[in-house]
Amino acid sequence: MIDNGLLTEILDNAATTQDGKIDLSRISFHEARFGSHCNFRRAHFGDHVDLANAIFAQGANFKSCSFGHGVDFSSSEFEGSVDFSNSVFAGRALFGGSNLRAEAHFGGAHLGDGAVFWRTKFEGPANFGDARFGNEANFSEAEFSDIADFGAAVFGDTLLFSRANFGNLAKFGGARLGQNALFNRVHFNDEFRFNHPSIGKNIVFRDSLFSSEVIITGAAFAGSVTFTECTFSGETDFSGSNFSGDLSFDHVTWRSSVSWNTCLLERDMILVSCTLQEGATAANARFSGSASFTETMVRGRELNLDNIIFTRPIFLQLETERLVCRGTRFLGGGHISSTRDTYLVFDDASFPSPLVVSSSPDRPAELLAVRRADVAGLVISNVRLTRCRFQGAINLDCLEIQSAWTPFAKSPTRFGNRGRQSIAEEHEWWSLRDASRGGASSWYPESCRFPVEWLGRPTPLPAHEIADIYRRLRKGREDRKDEPGGADFYYGEMQMRLRSDVGSRVERLIIRFYWLVSGFGLRSSRAFAALAGVASIAILCMRLWGVPRGTSNPTGTAAVIVASLAVGDIPGDAVTSVGRLMEVALRLMEPALLGLALLAIRGRIKRG
Repeated sequence: MIDNGLLTEILDNAATTQDGKIDLSRISFHEARFGSHCNFRRAHFGDHVDLANAIFAQGANFKSCSFGHGVDFSSSEFEGSVDFSNSVFAGRALFGGSNLRAEAHFGGAHLGDGAVFWRTKFEGPANFGDARFGNEANFSEAEFSDIADFGAAVFGDTLLFSRANFGNLAKFGGARLGQNALFNRVHFNDEFRFNHPSIGKNIVFRDSLFSSEVIITGAAFAGSVTFTECTFSGETDFSGSNFSGDLSFDHVTWRSSVSWNTCLLERDMILVSCTLQEGATAANARFSGSASFTETMVRGRELNLDNIIFTRPIFLQLETERLVCRGTRFLGGGHISSTRDTYLVFDDASFPSPLVVSSSPDRPAELLAVRRADVAGLVISNVRLTRCRFQGAINLDCLEIQSAWTPFAKSPTRFGNRGRQSIAEEHEWWSLRDASRGGASSWYPESCRFPVEWLGRPTPLPAHEIADIYRRLRKGREDRKDEPGGADFYYGEMQMRLRSDVGSRVERLIIRFYWLVSGFGLRSSRAFAALAGVASIAILCMRLWGVPRGTSNPTGTAAVIVASLAVGDIPGDAVTSVGRLMEVALRLMEPALLGLALLAIRGRIKRG
């Protein structure tokens, strides 16, 4: 047992170096037991210093000491605090199996060829702030019961944390990692802060568990970053980090939200077989490479992929409340499927390759907006469009809509009319017009209302822009040989043209007459009613002016004459000169009205 008096005598009798440090290079402390606090401050230890299995009952002060090569503290016991801050180790520092029961200070220390803390137990706070490690730093199976601070530490080529356990806060803020860093089967029980580090080449997190919040913000990763079979239980934040190499997540589970906002990814971001249980956001992230989501399940409140470029096919399974992809470019196409009533926003997005967005017929997703989006490759399957806004959308005629039901809202029913498919912009237009006239409106039901508290109030469109939207939707159906499917869009187009300020008054009068006599060639009942009305008026006029005076039963004769116009000529003496003029008019009107009726029927049943 080395007590305080004996240690003082040893230090007093020791030689000194040229710079005034106590020289203990020729003294061995193997399995020594120090009963009191040991003060070795500024001492010099030579090569092959053997302090293995030593016991420091009251702690030790090695501050600003210098060690040669082969320093061995393996399996040592430090009952009190220990301070190695600003010490210099010329060779490897061996602390494997040691137990540090109180505070351990290595701040500013220089560990020359590296350090081994294999199976070391840090029961108190461990401070490695500003420490400098050599080629290798090995913390495999180390246990940190209290705060572990590696802030601003500099690591050499290899950093190992295999099977390490962090019981409290782990801080790597401002640390600089060398060529390779491996966190294999590491358990972070508390917060993990990796903000503003600098990573030399490759860092791998494999089969690790993050039980609390993870902050990896403002980091600079010069090489690849890989997370394999990891689990994040708390919120994860990568915001503002710069990834010069690939960023890969393979079989990773996030039980809370994850953020890649404002990240810069110079190469690829790859998610394979991942699960995001509380949503994710990557708003304003910049991708110089590609982003790939393969067999990835997203749950929670929101998945935000604003302004991301997906050069590879994306395959996503959604159980989120919202998917927001404003300005996102899906260059590789893919498939996004939802198993719940997810809200979808694709404003300013681009779909140059086929991308299928589908949902369950039992709990259909709802597309809210494709404003200013290029929907050339977008395919929508079993997705509601009752609230969808199409303002400024490009290539709407290429939008493919597949649905087991009517995806759009219905117009109000009038006079027994079943109502037609109508877009939300038209509902809003009619509602605003009715409101301006001081009356109640049956248009714009709750199912068409835009979620203004979330996405803001949309700009009401004028009638001619709504007509253009309908025109392109109708053209898309007709190009696919589905004229009945485009009939409602044609009706909506003509209604908006009728009320548009663009175009001449004569054009609007013609359209109104077209609507009056046949419902724009789509309402056969109206055409038949017009035909019956014309025939009734013609019979009356023919009886009064078209049948010669003295004719017996003039009403019956007039009816026979009007009916026979469709099948043959009328004898010259059967009608007067006025009747002849009416005959010419009827020969033009009756076939036209009959043709409109047949056209309306054909438009409802034609396929291909």
